[in-house]
Amino acid sequence: MKKLIALTGLLALFFPAGDAGARLSPSRSVLDNGLVVVTSEQKALPMVTISLLVEAGSRLDPAERAGLANLAARLLTYGTDKRSATQIADALDFLGASLSTGCGEESATVSLTLLKKDLDAGLQLLAEVLTESSFPDEEIERQKQAVIAAIRAADEQPGHIAEVKFMEALFPDNPYGRPVEGTADSVKRADRAGLLDFYRKYYRPNRAILAVVGDVSEKEIVEKLRRAFQPWQKGGAPAEPPPKPVPGPP
Repeated sequence: MKKLIALTGLLALFFPAGDAGARLSPSRSVLDNGLVVVTSEQKALPMVTISLLVEAGSRLDPAERAGLANLAARLLTYGTDKRSATQIADALDFLGASLSTGCGEESATVSLTLLKKDLDAGLQLLAEVLTESSFPDEEIERQKQAVIAAIRAADEQPGHIAEVKFMEALFPDNPYGRPVEGTADSVKRADRAGLLDFYRKYYRPNRAILAVVGDVSEKEIVEKLRRAFQPWQKGGAPAEPPPKPVPGPP
């Protein structure tokens, strides 16, 4: 249900509020590897936007490694078994495409926007970061320093400090009481082995939903995804943390 609610909101972002009911008519498919695909064909522009939600959010962080999920999401596009971060950036520039990642409490996101004519090449690149991210040591250190710098800058803002302390008090000893980015100390403890373990455990197609909006039909995109995502295999059902607790009265 949480995935469905998130996906509904995600699809709604692509359309003006007044037109959503008339224009948004998504269809749903499930690939053999368990990936749920929701497609809304829109032919106004020769472009396609793809957004993936995967259950790999910060609530799955080990207590002593807060920020691991966020760091893993940031590093997806910074090197694979086939390409370096620079080569990935060059490929995106050549296609005129944008590829971004993010992380929240419940899920990580990967978004790709490109021209319809470049869809096959874009899907191959997307599949590559989802199945072959390599987490190079030099990129890990670079991203760790960037995250730590952002955390320290935020810690100088009274409003941010108040929010962090409020969530700690509201959800003590619980993943929801910790910042998605973690702390400077917990980010320092992140290492390649931990990142690879998290990535291999949680970045699985049967834990994900893919929304596709643009100049492509359901039949066409499903066929292309089956070819491109063939290496992406189902994972088991890793142990989940307890559900988000409901705060009691003060």
